[in-house]
Amino acid sequence: MAVTIDIDLKGISDLEKDVEGMIERASNLEPVLKQRAESLRTVITDAFSQSRSPNGERWPALAPATVERRRQRSNKPLVDTGLLRGSVRTEGQKDRVVFGVGGSAARYAPFHQFGTKRIPRRAYLPTDAQGEPKFTRGAARKWLERTRERLGRWVIRGER
Repeated sequence: MAVTIDIDLKGISDLEKDVEGMIERASNLEPVLKQRAESLRTVITDAFSQSRSPNGERWPALAPATVERRRQRSNKPLVDTGLLRGSVRTEGQKDRVVFGVGGSAARYAPFHQFGTKRIPRRAYLPTDAQGEPKFTRGAARKWLERTRERLGRWVIRGER
């Protein structure tokens, strides 16, 4: 005698469509990463007004001689003309967020980001001393956590 078991899988085609949608969204994260790139730009530019890196490290104070040479005699590091802050670029792509400095400020940007013998490191981009992305503390970590959350909602539910 044979035993037959019938299982009604009425929702399986809907589940297949849901999974296909997730796979499609996971293969192109650009809609979310474009938004998150703009948010990262804000994190980076806020570093200038807070005099600290996106990872929360306070910038060393300016030397008195440097303050004397500045246009407004301001003692706020990296804020004199606004050229460097205005040259920050972020871009959300299909599978990544790219960030850096463009334009004429790109010539001197590394001296401040990484420091020299005469200029202390004042990191305004979320990287370590070797230039590798670093999102471990402060606003940078919060940005990364929020980005992961948003990507999860995008892939699973299609929410931006």
